[in-house]
Amino acid sequence: MRLRPWLILATAPLLLAAAPQPVTAPVPLGFWLKDGATATHPGLVGVDQEGPCGPIARLRVDRIPDFRPSDPFAAVEAVELDGKGTAIRRWRLPADYVVSALDGDWLLAAYAGKSDPLWVDPAGRIGVASAADAGIALGDDSTAVVTCPAGAQGPDGAQCLSVRDRSRNVRRIIAAPGVCS
Repeated sequence: MRLRPWLILATAPLLLAAAPQPVTAPVPLGFWLKDGATATHPGLVGVDQEGPCGPIARLRVDRIPDFRPSDPFAAVEAVELDGKGTAIRRWRLPADYVVSALDGDWLLAAYAGKSDPLWVDPAGRIGVASAADAGIALGDDSTAVVTCPAGAQGPDGAQCLSVRDRSRNVRRIIAAPGVCS
């Protein structure tokens, strides 16, 4: 059989664009502990009171919780915007996770933009990040800071990012807070 290098190169993007696989067991993630709140939760692992940006509660979760205003914890929100600044879809993220890339409805984020990458979908499902995903999350050009569209409906303190969607090969606008937001 004759080796055809062009065939390998042509199929490489398909190998990298495999959909993220949801986690099969709970993983420990950090969420903001609200001022004056007492951390109680069935999946509570511990509380880091000395975090650089405030206390962080570590919870074992198999999806990003949709916390109620009365809950002692809060997640970070990332919002996709259209050209007019209207929200298209939303993702909940752990504290201090920074947006890195997109794959359809899945958003790739990494802790402080430097470690522990994970995928999240709008329903809060958590996906396992591969070694290739980690390379994207931790150092490629998938995101660029841009001016938010006029009338943007993003979270408080958010900056707008142009984020590459690796499966659709387009850039999308995501409003998301940075670390300590």
